[in-house]
Amino acid sequence: NKYAVISAFGSGESSNISWLVSPAINLNATTGEILSFATEVGFYRAGTVLEVYISTDFAGDPSVATWTQLNPRIATNTDVISGNFSPFISSGPIDISSYSGDVFIAFKYIGSATANKTSTFEIDNFKVTGL
Repeated sequence: NKYAVISAFGSGESSNISWLVSPAINLNATTGEILSFATEVGFYRAGTVLEVYISTDFAGDPSVATWTQLNPRIATNTDVISGNFSPFISSGPIDISSYSGDVFIAFKYIGSATANKTSTFEIDNFKVTGL
């Protein structure tokens, strides 16, 4: 089983901003599209952020695309039940059916090694379903 992992731990950087952007997902052949995924957090440090966005105009550079923030459930420190990691937590269903054509889903991580904002996030079971 493979999943995406992001952390500022060990980077030595005062500012870590990383983007993980999906390939284009075409919504023209379906209706009622729902995005879902799961996140896990480890070694939680306050101030570390994982955000999720959607775009219709991403062309390779996230700084010039237009992004709309989504509001999924993301694992947090309150989910840690054993050791340093939480279990994988479902995002819940995220309705993206108001979009058409190609969309891109992005995970934006904000952390800092020097400010001890080094939480590790893992992302798994990413999927878009439709009718």
